Amino acid sequence: MLTHFRFFTILAFHVFLQEKVDLAVIEVGIGGTYDCTNIIRKPWVCGISSLGIDHTQILGDTIEKIAWHKGGIFKPGVPAFTVKQPEDAMVKLRSRAKEMSCPLWVCPELDDYQKDCGPFCLGLAGQHQHSNASLALQLSHTWLQRRCLPADKSFPFTSVDNTGVLQMTAFKPSPIIVKGPCEESLL
Repeated sequence: MLTHFRFFTILAFHVFLQEKVDLAVIEVGIGGTYDCTNIIRKPWVCGISSLGIDHTQILGDTIEKIAWHKGGIFKPGVPAFTVKQPEDAMVKLRSRAKEMSCPLWVCPELDDYQKDCGPFCLGLAGQHQHSNASLALQLSHTWLQRRCLPADKSFPFTSVDNTGVLQMTAFKPSPIIVKGPCEESLL
């Protein structure tokens, strides 16, 4: 059955192709294996935000089952990032990444970025937005590394956690990343 989300996803991809879009940031619907956005064969980078118990009829009723499905977005050789997850979910994500030959890293806390450049002013309320912002910073940084600095294929990491997942180090965001292009002081 063609849902509204699937229809609009197909329409968006059609428009992107017709308009020869250089870059599109695609957010999933339910996420993972059966998501209608999961047709991109070789994205630049993939990310998984905080997992919760949702879409249980499709993804399963445990955090482990949900993590397995969400890990279906991973692609061979494509860097993937996630935020801190419950240990059982992290084990499942690591297993899925290994199964797909996908390097997986855990993003640093947003506070780690703020040490070098001061506090961020997030436009959305809620503690979960801090992990979303950290993930967005890491995904943007990785895209820039892969697209603009192709010679640097290595990613720095500080340690390996107890599930074997690499822990990313915080990089120093540029002023344009911190403040955004619409800040008056940058115009």
